[in-house]
Amino acid sequence: METNLVENERIEKIITSVADKGIYIEESFLSKNLIPVITTWFDDLTLNGEFKKAKIGSSSETSLNTLVRNDEIYWINEYPDYLIDLKNFITKLMFEINSNLFLNLKRGEFHLSQYPKGHFYTKHLDQSKLTKSRLITFLLYLNPEWANDDQGELIVYDPTDTDKQLLKVTPTWGKLVIFRSDQFFHEVRPTVKIRRALSGWYRND
Repeated sequence: METNLVENERIEKIITSVADKGIYIEESFLSKNLIPVITTWFDDLTLNGEFKKAKIGSSSETSLNTLVRNDEIYWINEYPDYLIDLKNFITKLMFEINSNLFLNLKRGEFHLSQYPKGHFYTKHLDQSKLTKSRLITFLLYLNPEWANDDQGELIVYDPTDTDKQLLKVTPTWGKLVIFRSDQFFHEVRPTVKIRRALSGWYRND
């Protein structure tokens, strides 16, 4: 992906921002050179029926509620070779967050997500009584062409006033969003066209 120096500088910025503000956003984290292979990855998984309707709750107590969310997900057990650098960065970032923020993180769980046209995820907090082990949320958007009219924005709410909109994030290609899972209510607005991302959490269990 890049030199160790640049990678270390990025990790330092992420940690500082998460420590001070609880959230970090970077516009162009992922190279556009990966657009063809990642798009093909999504298309092949979709064609083969690998994406499943997302459920709500922990792995031991889940339910399907399409009034709350109706996106589709594919849990990542193995990364393709062209994303090994990304996998290594995700792992390194977890260890560095642990070293600096003392969160006792033990593992990450990640999936591909896609929202077909008209789909959404209502306002929620990633950490709940069923998902209390989620401490850091990681979002990487994988939409090559995205206009404001395509909608599907991530809406992030102010931790001190959960009725107040803090940020509206357009899911453009390569945009990275990292935030404290226990602090930020957020939602995905209905999308006008298919919306894709790599999403996950660092956990302490």
